[in-house]
Amino acid sequence: DYIYWDGSCESTCDSPLTETLIKGAKHCQFPCMEDVDDFAYWDGSCESTCPPELYISSTKYGKNFCSSPCSEEDYIYWDGSCESTCDSPLTETLIKGVKHCQFPCEEDEEDFAYWDGSC
Repeated sequence: DYIYWDGSCESTCDSPLTETLIKGAKHCQFPCMEDVDDFAYWDGSCESTCPPELYISSTKYGKNFCSSPCSEEDYIYWDGSCESTCDSPLTETLIKGVKHCQFPCEEDEEDFAYWDGSC
């Protein structure tokens, strides 16, 4: 079993948590700084926010986590929905290793996106 920072024990230490060996005992460590309420993302990075319109935030063992609502094969759309395709004129981007499908025009404008990618 792995010893967690709150003293609990679990049989697994899943990403984004990291495994360490301390004096022969397996520990499961939170990847973010101890005294900061950052969110741990699926790729092990830490950020102060977890955008609620895109991701799912949760708390486990007193720590904050941010996860994708979509499967690895799907795209996250700007409204948080999940789809298997990202058709033109929408644009594909990779953020922290997760596929996103974005509207190509500026957010604060009421432009139409045309099939050639212009707004």
